[in-house]
Amino acid sequence: MMMAARIPGGRISRRGVLAAGAGAVGLALSRRAAADQAAVAIALIAPLSGDWAEHGVLMREGAQFAIDQINAQGGIAALGGARLQLVVADTGSSVETAVSAAQRVLGGGKVSAALGCWLSSFTLGATEIAERVRVPWLTFSYADRLTSRGYRYTFRDNAPSSVQIPQALKLITEASAREGKPMRTIGIVGDNTAASQAAYGIVRKVAPQFGLTLVVEQVWTPPLANPDAIADAIKAAQPDLIHAAATSFSDTAGLIQAMRAHEVKTAVLGAGSQFLTPEFVKAVGGGDKLTGLATIVGDGVLKGMEQLSAGYEKQYGHPMIEDSAEAYAETWIIKEALEAARSADPQKLRDALAGLHLTQGPATFLPGGEVQFDSTGQNVKASVAIQQWQGGRIVTVAPENAATGRLIPLQ
Repeated sequence: MMMAARIPGGRISRRGVLAAGAGAVGLALSRRAAADQAAVAIALIAPLSGDWAEHGVLMREGAQFAIDQINAQGGIAALGGARLQLVVADTGSSVETAVSAAQRVLGGGKVSAALGCWLSSFTLGATEIAERVRVPWLTFSYADRLTSRGYRYTFRDNAPSSVQIPQALKLITEASAREGKPMRTIGIVGDNTAASQAAYGIVRKVAPQFGLTLVVEQVWTPPLANPDAIADAIKAAQPDLIHAAATSFSDTAGLIQAMRAHEVKTAVLGAGSQFLTPEFVKAVGGGDKLTGLATIVGDGVLKGMEQLSAGYEKQYGHPMIEDSAEAYAETWIIKEALEAARSADPQKLRDALAGLHLTQGPATFLPGGEVQFDSTGQNVKASVAIQQWQGGRIVTVAPENAATGRLIPLQ
């Protein structure tokens, strides 16, 4: 029951009654507006079927984990407490089906932003649609070409292959030399997807800078039909290090299993989270059997994220790795852009993303610890991360300010 306002002497003031009534009505309208505020839809377009399905599932978990936190903390404050809603679509297992999924989800005009697709070739196709319909897209796909096409709506928060590979090779060769095991030769092993092909060109270019001679190349169109032949070729060439860029679970597991069966002792530096997934660990017989294997990633559990990772693992039953960590950070980046834009309009959100400079909070849980996009959409603050299997655990060993442990020699 609304109480009338009183003035000295106990008399009821008509002005006070009107003011109190207006205040109560205003408060009720404000609460109703917040309750009725439409959810802000963001799309996750990722592989949920086929050879790359586990990565899409992990991305969905990471994005939803972030959304649950954001909504529990009050949603988007600048939009009256609007909640985030995740719209999920399956890319399928080809560029064509990825493009079709992007057209279906983004073409309706109900999505403010999108993230995906994991595989660079899928992302290259899907972002063409995002550019056409003017919906901002965040990605952690590695191919340099993603941010060299003059697009205004594509943003990458992690480092591209051209940055990752030189940093990783420098770290690995220096660490091995300190342990008295200098590396002189390198091999390239992997599939012919867009990110992998881009990576091979960079390895060929920069390997001599680190005293590495390329002695073997084994590249295939996925799926890998004969992993034993690949293992034999590696064993015959005897490189000190393999840069392994198999992108699918089946190819990655098949390669490592064949190398074990053929007793290939060469050190492996992978490229991507496919060397870390629960399915991969199960296929090779447990993480303890992978000690020493390292991989380059765009994100993961970094120093200071241990509590977050524990909460994620409790909820989903497995460790947070690159796919879930990246989707988590990207969702928070979108949240910060929505706050800055004070609008869910995709074009205003795009402009807000372009003007962001984030130095703290969950949106910066990335190697490099900051987010600031240049005119191409590349996060200029991004850095490489390297993770390594050590006694059944995934340990971040680089960069130094984000490491949760020290690198152990790969050989």
